[in-house]
Amino acid sequence: MNKRNIITTLAGLLAGASSYGEWTIVSTFDDAGALSAITDSTNIEGSNARSEIVNGKWAVFPGDLFEATSNLYAMLDLGTDLRAASIASGKPVTVYFEVVQPTVPDGQGGTRKAILDTVWGISNYPPSQVLETRYNSYNVMQRINAGNDSFEGRNGNAYEVVQQFGADVTYQIWLVIDFTINFYEAYIQGGQWTEQTRLGTAATEGFWGFRVNPAETDTAQYMLVALSRGNSVQGEKGIDPTYFDNVAIDSSGLNLTSPVGSAQSWAGFAVDGAGNVNTGGWMGFLNVSDSPWIWSYSLSSWMYIDESFVSSSGSWIYVLK
Repeated sequence: MNKRNIITTLAGLLAGASSYGEWTIVSTFDDAGALSAITDSTNIEGSNARSEIVNGKWAVFPGDLFEATSNLYAMLDLGTDLRAASIASGKPVTVYFEVVQPTVPDGQGGTRKAILDTVWGISNYPPSQVLETRYNSYNVMQRINAGNDSFEGRNGNAYEVVQQFGADVTYQIWLVIDFTINFYEAYIQGGQWTEQTRLGTAATEGFWGFRVNPAETDTAQYMLVALSRGNSVQGEKGIDPTYFDNVAIDSSGLNLTSPVGSAQSWAGFAVDGAGNVNTGGWMGFLNVSDSPWIWSYSLSSWMYIDESFVSSSGSWIYVLK
């Protein structure tokens, strides 16, 4: 079967999926116990590159200043072999998660967006082998490239530049993976993507090939997050995290809904069950239950914000005295 027929077949499978399956929540990272499902590996002995739970999110850090070429390979056990599930059913599987690059101090009294290469995806290998296989551990793979400040998706042997990620924006990502033909598609919502959007170009038709195709004996049970700041000698290295949250899987097929607790968003920020959102360095914690009237916890005041006018650069806001 050639690539054109593979893509056509996958398109038919996904278009024909008329019902949604059920989410299995892997972790919401609401307590430190979530670290028990995460294995950190570093390529430098004694490195401070690490995973932490920070404000209910999985925070990954690239290590301290002067840790030359320090990399973190952090693996989250999904609890299910996605490859086996996809092959057994003949359907794709879906992985959902949220990712945020925060605003951090710049060391000069101001702030800036976090600067670090952050790669994520699904791995063919367990934590015991990741330092041997490294980036060849991935089948499905995406990244934030600090070199050109872009969000990119891996399509077979190359990366496709998508767009930039904004700071302090919660991006929701769905990876729909078919292990029977080793292709996947990706959806995103948040920031400039105000609606759920399938990533891709006319050339790729939205369907991307695997970086590494699994062997018959491989499993796909881990989400792998890899970090690098190279040989940075800048003071920001140890304080620049990337946050992940609300990882969920549906091993029974296509699922483009949002898991419980992540079903709503406001201006690209995830909304919890009480209507609260964390806008980070922009406006801190807000309550959007009565949108467009928004309650600001830091100001102890109501604000009027038209969500449709919020962009990556800000919004006009009316604040009551």
